[in-house]
Amino acid sequence: MSRETHQLYHAYLVRCWLIPAATVGESPAWRFELRQVPAEAQKHRFSDLEEVKEFMSEKLAAITPISNSEGDEEKNRL
Repeated sequence: MSRETHQLYHAYLVRCWLIPAATVGESPAWRFELRQVPAEAQKHRFSDLEEVKEFMSEKLAAITPISNSEGDEEKNRL
């Protein structure tokens, strides 16, 4: 994998857990954590799935596609 292609690859570990309802009539709530790999990278916590999707959309939009032929070949394989 070339250095340019490697820069377009990002890995995240997603953790999801359910917080039980604290009182009768209250709904349980999902919580999410994204941790960029490697493990010592910064982690991000979210209170709902929409926040996770917004965060990932911003991260992916910030990646500028490479325009050389090697990059085009790599994109076509995905």
